Amino acid sequence: MTRKERMVGIGMLTKHMVPMVLAVMLVLFSVLIPNFCTVGNIINIFSSFAVYGVVTIAMALALICGEFDLSVGSIMAFSSLIFATLVNEKTFAAAAAAALLSGAVVGAANGFLVAKFNIPSFVVTMGMQITVKGAACLYTDAKPVAIYSDFCYTVGNGALFGIPYLVWAFFVIWLLAGVLLKYTAFGRGLYAVGGNYLMAKNAGINAPIYKFMVFFILGIASALGGIMMACRISAGNALYGMDLTMAAISANVVGGTSTVGGTGNIRKTLLGLIVLYVLYNALMLLGIQAYVQQLIKGLIVIIVIVIDGLSRVANEN
Repeated sequence: MTRKERMVGIGMLTKHMVPMVLAVMLVLFSVLIPNFCTVGNIINIFSSFAVYGVVTIAMALALICGEFDLSVGSIMAFSSLIFATLVNEKTFAAAAAAALLSGAVVGAANGFLVAKFNIPSFVVTMGMQITVKGAACLYTDAKPVAIYSDFCYTVGNGALFGIPYLVWAFFVIWLLAGVLLKYTAFGRGLYAVGGNYLMAKNAGINAPIYKFMVFFILGIASALGGIMMACRISAGNALYGMDLTMAAISANVVGGTSTVGGTGNIRKTLLGLIVLYVLYNALMLLGIQAYVQQLIKGLIVIIVIVIDGLSRVANEN
């Protein structure tokens, strides 16, 4: 077998690996865990990733455009505190608007620095992550802020037709993102900019605007995640979202979105989320110790990065 044939084989394997892995996991866990495939547990799996899933969708847009954001967890935490502080005194709409505005401002700042000054997003968003996390801790002296609104509790824990409101919200955003990527000029531009930045600029695409917009969208999505988390837990907290960046990137890479840009779609992002959270749910039901779960999650991140690299090499050949 020639090297080219091996690379093609690897490419085909990585292309169909996620559905195969999911199928094997479902069969295996159904045998090992009696109540694993019940309707209640399936809904629980979707509920567990609905909040992070909103940010994961926005991260997919950024990855397709060739960027990523390390500050999303800090934005989520800070926005949850703003929302929790205001919702006890103002209306739900006013508190949500303020929280979303805070996320939009931070996202716009990230986007401006990356797009205008061509600073690597790793540097910009790492600095913003530390800054916003510090601001969140300073805002409430690192203490959680309880929410006493019955309406917020209903939003975070209520259900329609047996499916939680937060899951409905996730799927609405997922569908909108799918339409954006597949049927709009903006979506096509994201693929072009992520695939080849200089070629996209030479073709007349305003590439810096696309860079700016993905961070702006990520800021809003992170703030929305903060609102959703605050409603679900009935509190805002500076500690929310500590593992959000890695969770969002891992789910996307598992789903086939490359970390170097130009490839991926929202359908595969959902598949990546399902694979990861089916595994997390099974580990919990099996009673695996928390630190062992962390070890497994870390190994997953390493594995998906290797898979991404193999897939990229295969595609280049």
